Amino acid sequence: MTEKPKNTLLRLGIAFGAIILLSVIGLGIWRASWVTFVDNYELGFNYKVIGGSIEVFEHTGWVIRTPIINKVHTIDLRPYQVSISANERILNAKLVMFDPAGLQTFIKWHGREAGDNTAHML
Repeated sequence: MTEKPKNTLLRLGIAFGAIILLSVIGLGIWRASWVTFVDNYELGFNYKVIGGSIEVFEHTGWVIRTPIINKVHTIDLRPYQVSISANERILNAKLVMFDPAGLQTFIKWHGREAGDNTAHML
């Protein structure tokens, strides 16, 4: 008779552990595919695959979007140095910064993913 309560508690513990494990795995999959973070120095925008419209985020921080219908991209707004060099000498150098008003032109010229990785601008 002492065998039954142990068996029931074991089954209950296994069921509870399985629920916790599946919840953690499900939360991880949801976080990886649905949630994006836009830093305070970035301009975040959402590209809607259906219709092709672009929506600029008014805030920074956590952004929750559906993964197949929406694509979230960011552009770094911090100034960076651009230099013109010849024969191992720098002829001219200056700091440039992205102007958010020119987002539509930037996307037409370089594509949506150019802000995520500057190698796409070449």
